[in-house]
Amino acid sequence: MRIKVFTEAGSNVGLGHLTRCTAVCQGFEEKGISPELIVKVVGDFSGKFEYKNYRILDWMQEVRLFEKLLEDVNLAIVDSYLADEDVYRLISKKDFPAMYFDDTQRLNYPEGIIVNEAIGAENISYMQRNNSNLLLGLQYTPLRKVFWDIGNRTYNNKVNDVLITFGGTSDTEFVEELLTVLSSRFSGIKWHIVLGSEKLTRPAVFDKRGIKVYFELDGKGIYDLMMNCDFCISAGGQTIYELARVGTPAIAVCWAENQKDNLNGWKNTGFIRKWFRPDDDDIFDFITEEAEFLMEVGTKKTRFAWRRYD
Repeated sequence: MRIKVFTEAGSNVGLGHLTRCTAVCQGFEEKGISPELIVKVVGDFSGKFEYKNYRILDWMQEVRLFEKLLEDVNLAIVDSYLADEDVYRLISKKDFPAMYFDDTQRLNYPEGIIVNEAIGAENISYMQRNNSNLLLGLQYTPLRKVFWDIGNRTYNNKVNDVLITFGGTSDTEFVEELLTVLSSRFSGIKWHIVLGSEKLTRPAVFDKRGIKVYFELDGKGIYDLMMNCDFCISAGGQTIYELARVGTPAIAVCWAENQKDNLNGWKNTGFIRKWFRPDDDDIFDFITEEAEFLMEVGTKKTRFAWRRYD
């Protein structure tokens, strides 16, 4: 079976789509199928390609190459916030099925399989379009292979290690200011900071004792940190699903409008208490208050472990 997966990644769009598509490709690999992953890079790319059968191509603009890639295909999968309706119409003219990831009901997609993996998506009033099949909700969330089988983890009575990661949308100045505030407020904590590219300017605060910075981690690297840290300060995209999978409590910052529904869904489960925007007034005070809450009540009382459907 020949499968092509089309997506985008980069500093302007983050790494969530790439992470999700990597999980999809790994799932097919388990069944003996090796899809080709085609990635449009937008801005600078900060990350690693965990899935090796990939190519970088501006498939939305290189129409002839895109059409050639669609030749001799059994299934096309698209995960994009940038592709316009012409791209989807071009795929729909081909004689094979297609699957489209859709987090925001962004377009009127042609006939195919529409996947909205967001928590609570099954409660969204979707119009059944063009005889499309709808796959909605957490049971359709693809996670990278390292998150499939979760080992036992322990919860400390005292917070010792805190993870800070905002994925591919990392804002170094924001992280620097946040870390300056937190490290001055809480003593004896080890801060684990995950950033994209090592080419980023390194603020002096990153070199303080008790602070460790990681660049371009793969799935295994981020999994190990999530399992070993007591809680995480995170963006509201794909990382939230991985944190919930391993049961690591989170303080959430909404870096993009399309993360809002995710965060509201996780708030309703009790996995997060509140979520914030990076441009909120007193944002660092809000995060500090949530950190104080977790340190006072203990992470055991706020953990939420989601187990995938097998």
